[in-house]
Amino acid sequence: MRELLDAHEGGRREMDRADRLLRVGIGRLESGKDFEATIAGLPTVDERQAMEDAFKRIIDARHELRLQILAVCLDKGLRPREIGERWGVSRQRVAKYQAELKERQVEADPAPPAPYVHVSTIRGLPG
Repeated sequence: MRELLDAHEGGRREMDRADRLLRVGIGRLESGKDFEATIAGLPTVDERQAMEDAFKRIIDARHELRLQILAVCLDKGLRPREIGERWGVSRQRVAKYQAELKERQVEADPAPPAPYVHVSTIRGLPG
């Protein structure tokens, strides 16, 4: 949850910076400054990228939190239908998250290696 909270705080900082730039731009336009000069004088490209990055961090952190909550709900015996009803999402969405959790478990805990078998114990091989 802290990761999502941190992402929200970062998003608010970026939105506050964007608000300040908008106010500067509006002030310049209202004072009669040329539109093209006003736009050219604002770091809109950098701000846009920073805002997009902040939103992506929020979306990613929210997704991770949902996966963590889903894992806890499943461990407690809730069925996907029940989880979907509580979250206000479809069973299909819950199933998608559940599949992602399973995929991550496979990646984190790949199949154990085959047991060691000495060649001399295999019938039919010269030995």
